[in-house]
This record gives sequence, structure tokens and C-alpha cells, in this order.
Amino acid sequence: MNPFDYRAGYGSQRLPLFARNVVATSHPLAAQAGLRMLAAGGNAVDAAVATAAVMTIVEPCSNGLGSDAFCILWDGQALHGLNASGRAPQAWTPEYFHRKYGRDTIAPPARGWDSVTVPGAVASWLALSERFGKLPFGDLLAPAIEVAERGYAVPVVVGQKWAAAAQVEALVAQPGFTEAFLPQGRAPRVGELFKLPGAARALRAIAATRGAAFYGGEIAEALARQARVQGGALTAQDFAAYRPEWVTPIAQAYRGQVLHEIPPNGQGLAALLAAGIVAHFDVASLPVDSVASQHLQIEAMKLAFADVYRYVAEPGSMEVSAEQLLAGDYLAARARLIDPKRAQDFGAGNPVKGGTIYLTAADETGMMVSFIQSNYMGFGSGVVLPDWGLSLQNRGHAFSLDARSPNVVAPGKRPFHTIIPAFLSDADGAPRMSFGVMGANMQPQGHLQTLVRMVDYGQDPQAACDAPRWRYNAGLEINVEAGMDPATVQGLAALGHRMEVIQDSYQDFGAGQFIWRLGDPAVEGYVAASDPRRDGQAVAGSVATAVRGAARPALGRAGAGDGRCDRLLRQGIVAKLLYRHGLDAVTVLFFRMLFALPLFLAMAWWASRGRPPLTAHDRRMVLLLGVTGYYLASFLDFLGLQYISASLERLILYLNPTLVLAFGVLLFGRRVTRPQAVAIGVSYLGVLLVFGHEVGFQGPDVVLGALLVFASAVSYAVYLVYSGELVQRLGSMRLVGLASTVACALCIAQFFVLRSPAVALAVPEPALWLSLLNATVCTVAPVLMVMMAIERIGPTLAAQTGMVGPMSTLLMGIVILGEPFTAWIAAGTALVLVGIWLLARAR
Repeated sequence: MNPFDYRAGYGSQRLPLFARNVVATSHPLAAQAGLRMLAAGGNAVDAAVATAAVMTIVEPCSNGLGSDAFCILWDGQALHGLNASGRAPQAWTPEYFHRKYGRDTIAPPARGWDSVTVPGAVASWLALSERFGKLPFGDLLAPAIEVAERGYAVPVVVGQKWAAAAQVEALVAQPGFTEAFLPQGRAPRVGELFKLPGAARALRAIAATRGAAFYGGEIAEALARQARVQGGALTAQDFAAYRPEWVTPIAQAYRGQVLHEIPPNGQGLAALLAAGIVAHFDVASLPVDSVASQHLQIEAMKLAFADVYRYVAEPGSMEVSAEQLLAGDYLAARARLIDPKRAQDFGAGNPVKGGTIYLTAADETGMMVSFIQSNYMGFGSGVVLPDWGLSLQNRGHAFSLDARSPNVVAPGKRPFHTIIPAFLSDADGAPRMSFGVMGANMQPQGHLQTLVRMVDYGQDPQAACDAPRWRYNAGLEINVEAGMDPATVQGLAALGHRMEVIQDSYQDFGAGQFIWRLGDPAVEGYVAASDPRRDGQAVAGSVATAVRGAARPALGRAGAGDGRCDRLLRQGIVAKLLYRHGLDAVTVLFFRMLFALPLFLAMAWWASRGRPPLTAHDRRMVLLLGVTGYYLASFLDFLGLQYISASLERLILYLNPTLVLAFGVLLFGRRVTRPQAVAIGVSYLGVLLVFGHEVGFQGPDVVLGALLVFASAVSYAVYLVYSGELVQRLGSMRLVGLASTVACALCIAQFFVLRSPAVALAVPEPALWLSLLNATVCTVAPVLMVMMAIERIGPTLAAQTGMVGPMSTLLMGIVILGEPFTAWIAAGTALVLVGIWLLARAR
């Protein structure tokens, strides 16, 4: 359906964009990142997450890694909502703030730690990627890491907002703010190159741990530590307990269409209320920019805000529900309060009781994503971790300290939120448009104004976006853009509106992005628009599925676990699944060894019955093998994965057979036969073919990561070499039981040193079942079988036969994780199989 008159234009000179795959946002680099995901075989969700990640770098004044987020998406079958707004620290109560700031304080402060709730943006990315995405999560963050490391030229609007923020004393006074965002003692100038290497480091850690570093790992620990030092209340437990919430969008019918918004605790309800009130008037019979049309919309918006500010909060704290406020009789009664001849200052009704960025993406399969994230006020709280390039939102400032308010602060509660994505469907539920307008309380006002222009007046999305806007503030105060017809301004003033014309509209009237579906997305596609009030644009891609598997390498995809003793099921596959539940490496190792410990103890006890006690030499060797083979090898491997891709990690790990042979040469004078060398070379060539093309994406920390993983391989090689003699005397079961018990104790102790116990308590039940699988099928059984192999065929051949790992990893990655299978993988797998065959002949 193509309902628009494309001749209706305003002064921006922009034209609507037509395409089958579209990304629209307020910075070109971010939009390009989204297209890159589509070209790599991803979908609209992949594009949206990649775009959102880049936006945290290129518009740090409006959002960042410490932001909150909301999303509405159409997956091709149904509409889904995601609320990733942050919750208050457990210590927050009205008394907490009154004690610190005085009894007359009415709200938490606007800046500093006492304005920060748990940020939800990173969790929203992971939730969207896990449920609807196609590409590996690490791939989605790769463009943002590139931009953070290489830098970007500061655009006009961002430069203006940055310069304004640099004059806010409460921001500049925050520790670390100047270091991170005013490195030369000033805001970067328009066109000046700006880099955020700390943010690149944070993004790498987030990619490597699938977000776990942010909520239960080193970033969370750093945030909690700084909060504690600087007098804040946020703790590691607050971060570990955080989860975003999937919600059902609320809706209001409008002229045969249906407007959808996220339910409270946000102000999306205001847009629905205003639309439901305007629907009682024949707006289309009035000229599009007339006084009468604008007046009706302004008055409807006032009525909507009166109710929203009175009633909306966390749903459990509201005395009336969204459904009650949207009841037809109530909306009709509110509409009757509007006087076409006079502006009014409305109060809340009495229903029957019972700093922001926006982006949207759509692909030719029909998936459409409406996504918004924000740090609230410019640069949020001003709280910064310079080493991580990370600033935090100040959403806690939106709480009330009035015990009578539904928005009164409480532990774990979410505050009233201004950021709202929107979605439009037809009366039958078919998708029409994903859209949003950023800008505090301008957001529902922008939703209403652009909706009326498109639905009532047939303006195309770009024209509706370009048109001059009004903004209701409070009472009778209305701001309008300088582009509005002076006669309309004068006419509104004559009705009693207190009008103020704003010359610089960049800061006051929001900015929108729009994607309207014209029909079959694979044929007619979409028409898109991007707001001229920001630096961005809508960009198009020709196809969404042309280059399967060609995405840039995932930075730190979930690692390969032990990576060597996984004959039955690759630990790396289970580790990836565990990372998808928000666990980090330390926590994965903790649960793996916690569940495996009883089995290893039983194994050691059973095999030691009737056997002589260990000699002092044997005890030292058991301790050495437990540390090197089962603890240190795994820990160093996971640690290195924070800095390099899983492909490079696997490549280094499969150097293990050559390291064992090298130890054999150095320690025992053995020689490598030519057939063995050829077999190893062929196998490793296969590994290089499978993963070599991913190694091209290198970061500044890759040397450290490579060294850590190489140290892991060396550690495991030491274990293999020295276990051969000991297993002959102790037996495979006794040695495995004793050495693994040592490793279990070390991993468990490590967790309690590096992590809060609250992290373990917050692990979801599915992750516990996966951890049990990891401990039994992927750890205890394979470890025992490897030692039995060493007992029978020796360490060198045992290490060489472990080279079948790449094939099992690839097969399970394709079947379980949906990883792509390309010609590179096919050729590499063939070479690995040939190498294994040659090794068998070399025996």
C-alpha cells in the first residue's frame, strides 16, 4: 500500500528513501553498521543491535554503554516489546535520599552516582540477538569497536550538544568525565577526530562474554567498586540481578490503523491517549498546518500528559491501569473537554479505578525493529569509568521522593521513563510502520504530530518528519520551530497559547526516524525517512541474504572451554549456550567444577581403595597436573578470549600436538618422523583455511590475548607430557580424580575471590542444567577417557588424535548454534580429515 502524496515537502530538501532493506538513525556510521550486518546475512535485529552499538560511540552525549533501552519489533508473525530500563539499587528509599540531601529534597539528584540505576542497554542487545538475531553476537559489535578505535569526525549537531554539555559544571565536576570526554579540556570541535579506546575495550569484553562482563564480570565489578569509593549505592549484586523484560505492547486504534507503544513505566501511553482523543475530531477536514488542526492536537497532548504525569509509574505502583486510561468512554469524556476556541491548562482526569537516540531497521523478510536507547540528560549522570570509556545514565533522577506519588523511589523499582519506540499496524494486525521521535517529553508529541500528518493528511514519512513542530511544556506554554507559518503562530496565541518561537530547533523538537511498509517487503519494500534535525540518514541495502557467513569475525565469541578433552561434546558449544544466559568465563568454570567435584571425589576415593598412599613426589605431580592441565589451561584460555576472536583462539589451541612433540624432543630426546610432520602440517593447514580469513580483524589487545591462549596451550602440553609416566603408576581413574579435584578447588576459590556470591544466585535455571551437562558429559567423561588414552597410547599420539576437534566443533556449531557453512569451512574440514588419516598411517 502506497498512500502518500510525495509532492508535499518542507524545507529540508530531503527526499524519502525506497528500498527492501533499510536502516535509519541519526548518524551515518551507525546506519552503515546496520547495512553491514544485512549484507553479511543478518536480519533487521542484527542491523538494529549493530547500529545501536555504534551510536554509543558516535553520540556519547545522548547515549552510551550505560544507557537504558526499549524496543518494539515485528518478527514476521507477531509484535514483541522489550523493556530494558534499569532498576533502582536495593539501598534506595526516600529515607536514603532525605538522610543524604535533606528533608526538603523532592527527587534524587540529576548527576552523580545517586542518579544512576542499573543500565539496561547492553542487556537489550543480548536479549534481541539471542531471541531473534542470526549472526553471532560478537559480529554485531565489531563495527562499534572499529569506530571507537579508529575514531570518527564529530558531526554538527553532536558537536553542538557536546559543547553545551562541556559548560555544565555538575558534569565537569564528576570524576573521570573530563578525562574521557573533554581530553583537551574542551569539547571536540565539529569535524575533529575523536576516539574512545576505553569503549572499544569494554565492547570487546562484552562481546567475549556475551554481555556477562557488564553484569557479572570485570566491568560490573569496576562499576561497583567505583560506586563504593565515590559514595554510590549500586552494588555488584544489583548488576547481577538485572534482567530485561519482554512485554506485550499496548495499543490504541486510530483511523483504521493501530498505534502500539511500550506499556508503563514509560510515557508511551501519552501518545496513545492523545491519539485516542484526536480520533474524536475530523482533523482531516482542517488544513494540514492550520491553527484549528494544531490547536486540537496541542490540547489533546495536554490532556494526555496530565494523566500520564499523575498516574504512570512502574505497573505495580499504578492506581489505575493503562487499559482503564485507554477506555473508550474515558477518552471520549476527555475529548469533550477541548474547546476549539480556547487554550486550557488541564488537570488529571479520574478514570474508573481497577537524551536519546532512536533507530529503526527493516529487511526484505518483513522483520521490522523500532529501537530507542538513552542516557536521559546530556551525558547522563556524568559518572564515567575512563578506562572503559563508559558513562552512565541518570534515570534515577526521574523518581519522586514523595511517598504519595506512584513514582516514589523503592529498591529494585524502575522509574518513570521518557524514551518510547513506536509501531503502527493496520486494524488486522499487519505491520505498517516502525518509527520514533527522540527528545524527552517531545517523544509522544512527535509521535502524535507525525502520525496525524501521515494518516490524516497523507504526507509521506519524510514530509511528516520535515514539517515544523510545536512542543508543549507546561501550563499554556508552547514552543514552536521558526519554520512554522507566522500566521499559525499568531492564531494559536490568539486562542490563549503562550507561544515562543525557537530559532535553534536542534535541541528542542526531537528527531525522528521512520520506515513505512509499502506491501510485500521483498517486492514493494519500504519507504523511509530520517530527521534533518540530526546528523543521520536513512540508508538502503539491496539484499539481506546475499552473503551468508561473510560477517566479520566475532570478537571473543564464547570460547572453546577446555578445547582438548571434549570427545563426546565440544565444551565450546556448551560454553556458547551458557554465555547466552549471561554467564561469564569465571562463572562458567565455577559451575562446571562445582558440579563435577563430587564425581571427581568419588572417582579418587574408588580408585584409591586398597592402594598405597601417594608418595611426596606423587602428591607434587598431582598438584602440578591439576594446576596445569585442568585449572590453568582453562582459565588462561577463557581469559585470552576477552581480547581475541574464538577463531584465533582455536587456531592457537590446536598447536598443542606440536608443543607436546616439542617437549618430547627437549625433555626425552625423541624425534618427529616425517609422516607425523606432514600429517600435522596438513591438519593445521585445514584449521588455517577454516579460520584464517577471520584473523584479519585485529585489535590493539590481540597480542595479550594471543599470549594468554598460547600459555594455555603450553600449560596443557605440560600436563599431557608429565601425566604419561604418572598414569602408568597411579592408574587413569585415580590420577584424574585427584588432579581434577585440585582444579575444582582452585576454580571454586577463584570464583569467590573474583565474583560476588550474588552472581551465582542470579544464574537462571536453564544455565544450571547446561552447567550440569558441561560438568558431566563435557568434563568428567572426556577427561577420564583422555587419561585412559594416554595410559594406552602415550601423550604424543593422544594429543595428535585431539586434532579431530575442529571437525566436531564445526559440525556442532552448524547443527546447534546455526553457524554458517561456507566453502572455506568445507575445504578446511577436508584437509583436517586428510591429516587425521595420515596420522593414523604414521602410527
